[in-house]
Amino acid sequence: MKYNVARLQEFFLEMAAETYASGEKAARTPGRSWERTFERSRGELTYIDRFIVNGEYSGGETRIIEADAPVWMMHYGGKCKNDDSELLAFLKDVLSETYRRGKFYGGRGIDQVATQIRGSRHWYGNQYEGGFQKCAGYEYIATVENADIKKVFWHKYHCLLLGDPE
Repeated sequence: MKYNVARLQEFFLEMAAETYASGEKAARTPGRSWERTFERSRGELTYIDRFIVNGEYSGGETRIIEADAPVWMMHYGGKCKNDDSELLAFLKDVLSETYRRGKFYGGRGIDQVATQIRGSRHWYGNQYEGGFQKCAGYEYIATVENADIKKVFWHKYHCLLLGDPE
């Protein structure tokens, strides 16, 4: 199958901005308190972001479905020390700003953003290769504690177009 990559990428950025990055709460799966889902549709496109959390580790998959067929996916997983709500709020701010710019940085945030959390300097980094059709990367939030740089959040991720570009 051949797909309009620009259209799918635009859809991804819009839906990603409206869901997790917006701070909206994901739907919980009945009987699975650790599983959460965002789902949105526009026309024949559907965005599904399903992830699991256990208090420190998380992982998931984001999919775009077109006319009932999967066309794009991203897998991700990693750790957030103590599932820290302030770190996750910083992450959501970075992602939200990135998605609103309408550019694809591996599907995650723009590199090298800093903030203060509880009096300590934190920064977000994202290193990736590729583009919307195929990418892999590593994002993290780090802080300095007693002159040591510590990663307090990280995710590895990869994405793939499930077909060929038009």
